[in-house]
Amino acid sequence: MQQNRKGKISHALQPISIIPIFFLGILILVLGTHFFTNTMHREVSLELQYVATTTKMLFDTTYPGDYTIKGDTYYSLYKGDVDITTDYTIIDRIQEETGLDVTLFYESTRFLTTLRDQNGERLVGTVASQTIVNDVLYGEEAHFYDNAQIDGNSTYFSYYMPLTNSDGQIVGILFVGKLRNEVDEAVLNALLPLVAAVFATIIVMS
Repeated sequence: MQQNRKGKISHALQPISIIPIFFLGILILVLGTHFFTNTMHREVSLELQYVATTTKMLFDTTYPGDYTIKGDTYYSLYKGDVDITTDYTIIDRIQEETGLDVTLFYESTRFLTTLRDQNGERLVGTVASQTIVNDVLYGEEAHFYDNAQIDGNSTYFSYYMPLTNSDGQIVGILFVGKLRNEVDEAVLNALLPLVAAVFATIIVMS
């Protein structure tokens, strides 16, 4: 009789003992997801910053001189004495090597870009958002954004840095970006083993 009573008590306590194990697993999962996601975003930010700095250096090395605009009705972008309006060599190579998109703005207007519309046409002649113009062009500071929307459709992790001529005047913006859904997909794929491990541990301990 006493043995049956102990068995009933043990059976009744089993669901109660599982509760803290379950919540501990959920806590580990939430904290781990938060930490890992922030780490991934920080790594993306550093990658974009590095590529932007490298791109700026490549333009300065390949085409010495200042950025200027020439023309009356149709404007051409010059770097030093070279018309680079349609010279996509550098930015296309960077996209091929890194998978990142690159845009060179003069003031707020896109002149060179790897970004394309739904018809496959480059988004030249379009302009940066007012927020980016205020932060980077007028604010004279580089900025990282994790939700920059471009062309009204795609959301990017993006890094914008000012372009400066030899006299110190900021004349444009350099953008380097990565599609946010690509980053989110990579984060999800990396987190799946953690999720599986946490739930497997909960089941085994229970």
